[in-house]
Amino acid sequence: MAISYEEMHGSPQESFDNTNGWTAIRQLRCDWDEREELVAELLYTEYDGIITGTGTIPGVIALTFSIAPAPGEQQGTGNQASYEKAIVTVNYGRDTQQGPDPDAGDYFEDFQPTGEFQTIDYRNLFWNEGGPTPPPGVTVDDLVQITSGASLGKLFLGGDYILKRFGLETYPTDKLALIGKVNSNAVTPKTTYLAGIGTFAAETLLFQPPTMEYVLQPSGEYLINVTYRFNYKPETHNKFFYPGSSTLISGWYKPKTFNLSYPPTTAIDVYESTTFSGF
Repeated sequence: MAISYEEMHGSPQESFDNTNGWTAIRQLRCDWDEREELVAELLYTEYDGIITGTGTIPGVIALTFSIAPAPGEQQGTGNQASYEKAIVTVNYGRDTQQGPDPDAGDYFEDFQPTGEFQTIDYRNLFWNEGGPTPPPGVTVDDLVQITSGASLGKLFLGGDYILKRFGLETYPTDKLALIGKVNSNAVTPKTTYLAGIGTFAAETLLFQPPTMEYVLQPSGEYLINVTYRFNYKPETHNKFFYPGSSTLISGWYKPKTFNLSYPPTTAIDVYESTTFSGF
C-alpha cells in the first residue's frame, strides 16, 4: 500500500556539479506513524522531479533520509512527545558504487587493465637490428650476442573484470565452487559501459574469491552486495610464458606431462574450465 504524503513548499531543490552529477533534496509531509514506511517505500527509487522536464533521471535515486516533527504538530504532554505529522527529507544522488552506467540496475561492471612483465631468454638475441641473420654488408662477427646480465623482457596486457551484484537475499554459495576455475564459454559484459571491451574468450577469465558486503535495510533485514572478480589473460590461463631457448622461441605454451618416453606429448590444462553463468 502506497504511503500518502505531500510535497512541501520550496521542494524539490536541485543541483549539479561535474563530480556528483545531478542531486536533489525533497521535503515530504506525511503522518508521523507512517514515516518509516515512507522511507522504506522511497529508498533507491529514481528521482522523478523536474531536472530535465521529462521525468526520471536514470541513476539518480533516493539514498539518505532524515525525519523531524512537522512544526506546530506536537500533541504530547509533560515529558511525552506525540506528533501527528512528520517532515521527511529525502536526498537524491547517484550511487557511486553502481558505476557510470545508469541502465545497469542492480549490476556494476568495471575493467581495470594490468600488465604482466615476462623476461625473455637472452641466448637467441643479439645487439643488432638485423637479429641473428646479418643484414647486407654485415658479417656474423659484427653481431654481439646478448649476455645473461641483460634482463630483456616484454609487458603483456591483462586485467581484472569486476562484476558487482546488489541486493541479493541469499548467500551465493553456488559460486564458491567456481573459485580457481576458468570459463569454458565466452562471456559478454552485461552493461553498455563495457561495450567497447567486447567478449571475453574461453579460458581467459580466472574466477577469484568473491567479497560480500551486508547492507542494512529500513525493515531491519540485511541484503548482500557481492563483488565478483575475474582475472583476464588474453593468452588464456592454461598457457604459460616460456622465456625461450636456443631451440624454441619465447611465447605462451601449454605445459605437457611426462610419460615413460621422451619427449612429453600430452598437453595438460592446469585450470579446470566450466561454464560461467548465473552471475
